[in-house]
Amino acid sequence: MQIQPGAAVTLATRMQDEVRAARMEVRAEKKVDEIVEGGELLTTVESKTADTEELPGVLRLLKEGHFRGVADVRLRIVHADKIAAMESEQVKANVTGSSELLTSSISSTVRELAEASDSISGEQAEAAIVTFEDQVNAAIDTSFASNAFDAGFFETTLQAAFQTLVDQLESGSTADDLTTEGIELSVGSDAIANESDEGSRDFLAELREVFSVELSRILAGAGSEMTLPPISEPNGSGRAFEKFLAMYNEIQNGDDVADESSKIETDA
Repeated sequence: MQIQPGAAVTLATRMQDEVRAARMEVRAEKKVDEIVEGGELLTTVESKTADTEELPGVLRLLKEGHFRGVADVRLRIVHADKIAAMESEQVKANVTGSSELLTSSISSTVRELAEASDSISGEQAEAAIVTFEDQVNAAIDTSFASNAFDAGFFETTLQAAFQTLVDQLESGSTADDLTTEGIELSVGSDAIANESDEGSRDFLAELREVFSVELSRILAGAGSEMTLPPISEPNGSGRAFEKFLAMYNEIQNGDDVADESSKIETDA
């Protein structure tokens, strides 16, 4: 069978493309190996020692999108634990900051309620505020106990903390309303008490609205954090890329791939 000249050129071009792609993949893997092993490329991250300075520099370069294809995925696998910890720290900072806004808004609203109410004292309001703030701080710490943010637990715990706050305020109001100190209430006094109750209910409704808005803001902010850019497409044929991408996806899904990632760190 005779091969036509045009077909021969096409076949040769295709073979050249495949060889070029294979070489690019090899170079990419070699580049990763040099970084992982603390080789020559380590100087590009301005590191003084491989033990103390390599990782922050590599993560910085990953975040800035300096690696592509196989190199990008392999480094994400090698440093998966550190990347997860870094993301968790940033999310925790966001959640902590937003939670401070929540407690500040709730505290100011509760103090307004106490000032406008004849049945809730300033001491009762401050005690309820302190309890709420302590429970919010405890919820933050517990929600990040396993590094990854447990949004469901956090939301449920904050809702319970807020309900405790409301119960304390309502309990104080009810107790004061029922205390007459031996003096019978007149019809006019009953009317004043009822008016005070109406004001308390309005403030509690406002308090619930403030809490709902701030909690939604916290959860939305926690879910929007992206430390690293999306994984880049491979430069070559993609065979090695697909292999490492599958491994990376297993890590993201929580599967145990410790043996594979350890092998990546040591393979040259």
